[in-house]
Amino acid sequence: MNIWWNDVDFALLLGYLIVGQGAATKCKTILEVFCHLREEEVVRPRNEGCVKGRVVSFGVGAVSFMATFATGGFLAPVTVPLFLTSCGTVMGCGIAESEISRGVMVKRLRRLDAFNDLVGRFPQLNALF
Repeated sequence: MNIWWNDVDFALLLGYLIVGQGAATKCKTILEVFCHLREEEVVRPRNEGCVKGRVVSFGVGAVSFMATFATGGFLAPVTVPLFLTSCGTVMGCGIAESEISRGVMVKRLRRLDAFNDLVGRFPQLNALF
């Protein structure tokens, strides 16, 4: 299911076009609620997952560094690979977070362009946007 431009948007816009001004406030409210839900249920969990992964990996790296330092290098065969792996995971989570954010922005802009295109074709939709 395409969560960025889905059946709910289409149904609300079509319903508004059919019913007219009487449904403007309800349709606008429902569109705003679904936009908020999209942010809350889709975008935020993706970003939080990347942030949690980065924080945990950073913690593992810090603990492995301190263990290496505290034992005078005795645990280095175990802790150095762990430290390097955690550094890679931190970088990977950062890259994933930035790509997810970029993808979200692209989808928002495409959705906005689609709305503007619809408003251009159906000027009565101005009441919703």
